[in-house]
Amino acid sequence: MKAALFALALIATCAESVHASGRTLQQRLAPAPAPCMTVAELAQQAGLTSLLRAAELDNLTESLSDPELAYTIFAPTNEAFTNGLVALGRTDLQDVLFNSELDPLLQYHFLITPLDATQLVEAGTEATNYLNETLSFSPDGSTVSITAFASNATVVSANNVACNSIVHIIDGVLVPQFFLPDFDVPASAPVAQAV
Repeated sequence: MKAALFALALIATCAESVHASGRTLQQRLAPAPAPCMTVAELAQQAGLTSLLRAAELDNLTESLSDPELAYTIFAPTNEAFTNGLVALGRTDLQDVLFNSELDPLLQYHFLITPLDATQLVEAGTEATNYLNETLSFSPDGSTVSITAFASNATVVSANNVACNSIVHIIDGVLVPQFFLPDFDVPASAPVAQAV
């Protein structure tokens, strides 16, 4: 009889414990969800070393490593960075940093809302980036083309999820209008393809 009472008391204690914590024993024993891949980790895995170097020079590595970051990010390939530097008349990312151009150049590649490729096209074909400038999107076969004032690019790898952000790897560097003060370029005519 004492054993039965002890068992009932133990069950009641466990039930109170479950009720108090709001979690069942099964929930408490279940494995924790796997941590998500941050933007920095995704860039590392995708071999986007130029983007990581630019983030490092601009003190953005910590931000790109934050799992709470929630943006759409257009991540240029290494080749795109190389071509972009040449088109801008720069020799390396350090040169861009010294000209105080790196921060706005990187911010130009961020939208403040995570959007997948379908949502980009459905967004009315335009969206405002982090610098409050307009980027235009259009379907291009099975991918998406992006047009900025002075450049355009094509998404070569879409919908890469990095925690709360969506990263689209692109084949060009998107160049803002203020980068080209010496050029008299109409807004409808990009200066360079795949910059």
